[in-house]
Amino acid sequence: MNLSSSHYGSDAGQHCLSFSHPLKRQRVEAPGSSSLRDETIQRYTDADLAADLNALSFEERHKMEEDIHGVADAVEETDAFVNTRMKEMRSALDMIPNNRKEAWDRAVFLRPSLAWDRPLHLMFLRAARFDVRQGAESLLCRYETKRRLFGDDLLIHRITWQDLTPEEQSMVKTGFMQLIPNHDRTGRGTLFLRFCRWDTSNAVVYLRSAFYIIEALHYYPEVQRKGVVSIGDFRGTWKSSLPQILKLIGDEKYVFDRMPYHNATGHLLYDHHQMNAFIQAIRAVVDKNQRMRHRCHGGSNMEIEYSLRSFGIDLSDCLALGSPTGPMSVRGIEEEISRREKIDEEWRQSEIPYRDPSSREALFPNPQDVIVGRSRKITLAWPGNIVYNRLIEQHAPEYGSVDDQDRIAKTSIAIQIFGILRRDYKARFLSRKDRLWEVVDDVEAQRKVSQALRTAARYRKEQHSS
Repeated sequence: MNLSSSHYGSDAGQHCLSFSHPLKRQRVEAPGSSSLRDETIQRYTDADLAADLNALSFEERHKMEEDIHGVADAVEETDAFVNTRMKEMRSALDMIPNNRKEAWDRAVFLRPSLAWDRPLHLMFLRAARFDVRQGAESLLCRYETKRRLFGDDLLIHRITWQDLTPEEQSMVKTGFMQLIPNHDRTGRGTLFLRFCRWDTSNAVVYLRSAFYIIEALHYYPEVQRKGVVSIGDFRGTWKSSLPQILKLIGDEKYVFDRMPYHNATGHLLYDHHQMNAFIQAIRAVVDKNQRMRHRCHGGSNMEIEYSLRSFGIDLSDCLALGSPTGPMSVRGIEEEISRREKIDEEWRQSEIPYRDPSSREALFPNPQDVIVGRSRKITLAWPGNIVYNRLIEQHAPEYGSVDDQDRIAKTSIAIQIFGILRRDYKARFLSRKDRLWEVVDDVEAQRKVSQALRTAARYRKEQHSS
């Protein structure tokens, strides 16, 4: 690493950062006159690793070593086994308190088929090596993260290249994070992290870009089954300082610990001994199961290359510091983006029939649709329902002024509102039915409008009389 041109200067490896972290690790004071000299850093030392390994049973250590070296047997995914685990995972999701699964519950309400989405659930089960509780927790975390980063509008849809801002698209093209389904002799995927390319000036931009990259796992079932080898490259000239990167990882620890893949092992690369303190700091803030799988490799490119090959990883074409993007060339990144765009377009085409306003059933409501039924917490804020309720409020005075015996006049007001929604907004009145939404017939929809008008007119009358 070119320390002289980095953000650190000659004392790069000495600078430290404090974390609020439950681990009781060795804490080292920052020396000298650095602006960070009053701060401390938590390190995960070899002694800590030895203690954690000794706490494992022989069988646990054996399974971990097999996983690290890529010789562990893959789980045999028979139909009976998978179906049983899927059912158990759905039960585990039901048992988790509602306040911990608001995003997931919202997504399932709007897109009921998610509750039975086999590829989606199977991806998280594979990530957890079929531990149903862990798989359920990771699924919920992923949806909470998705809602926080992309909002309610994209919660039930795949994140595509078009959903990213120009700044986020540019960040993806830097190669700061790359998911590559090769480079491992056993067929595992490689998640390559070039820390020197991380730009933490806008954490949301980083996290949204990373979320999009990880979404590619949906298209790699073999990588889901065999797991991912993560490569953390600490070499190069840095855009953000390591304390900034460590703070981002610490602040977003829950996100980093719940990625939808099985992290078989992690390899941390460095070319300067001063990086060692920061490597230990990163190991201290990640999940215990992950840090026990970390292996460090220092020295020249050749030394690192041979060390990685002993773990079955061939990065001989990926270690050049002069590359602007790292393992995947600029052309390779562009080709991956094009591939993703093609898949995304196929996905969009498959959903067009359900988005058609003339369709009698839907996988999910369109924004302009009116949702009929329960879950007022969602329906009150739904765009189509907001328009609907505004029309009801506008016509309630007229409806209330009509004599109760003049049913034809009252019905005509309801029909007028229904017509505006259908003609001007292309809205459907949708009711949830099992795994789909169904269009409420016109007579029932007009009855709903009349009922809403009566309620609004009565409420106005009560307000004026009080």
